[in-house]
Amino acid sequence: MLVDDSFVFINVRTGRYPLSLEGVREELFTESLPRRPRYAQLQERGYCVVKPTERPSGVAVQEGSPEPGNDGFYYQQWRLLESATEPSEAILTTFKNQANVSLQRQHRSVLANGYATKIDTDVVHIPLDTHNRLHLLELWSWVQGLEDDDVSMVQIPTKETVFETCSVLEAKALLSEVQDYCRGVEQTYLALKKQVLCANTLDDLPTVYDNTLESALPGVTNNA
Repeated sequence: MLVDDSFVFINVRTGRYPLSLEGVREELFTESLPRRPRYAQLQERGYCVVKPTERPSGVAVQEGSPEPGNDGFYYQQWRLLESATEPSEAILTTFKNQANVSLQRQHRSVLANGYATKIDTDVVHIPLDTHNRLHLLELWSWVQGLEDDDVSMVQIPTKETVFETCSVLEAKALLSEVQDYCRGVEQTYLALKKQVLCANTLDDLPTVYDNTLESALPGVTNNA
């Protein structure tokens, strides 16, 4: 199985959790991992995928430490808080932490899914991990300096193939769409995190579902 930025990991040796793939790379800074490493490679180095589980119903619920399953994966755990014995401020802090972790997961997932669009007749996904976003920004800056009728062909990286080729005019339009999409994702993500940060009571705290970020992208178009 190949893993990417949409997965969440735990460092089994230290218990550090949650970790993104980028966080795993930072801990393994002396090694060179492929863009989508095999899961077995990470397991050998003490990292396991944590699979989400359904959050129990109830007002005061706290995420616990993930526990291993029998299939090579770890699983998200939950515990109920006793609101009568635990201070309301501690409960609010717990909910804020849970909301932030969920938003971070969703942010990684949205970017890992990429920007879906059509090039010729094929639907492709343009990867939006940190490395590719920098590359796309450089590519966008370069095509802005070209005339629309320039005969140069522009190579756009995709998840399905190494790259797709399109004209300068097509590349200008497509790369502008991608930049607008990325900007919208980041602005919406930061706005949701601000709502969580500024909540002073449980009533003020926004409810964060598994698709809250994707559903809250006003005016942001992904052609998927």
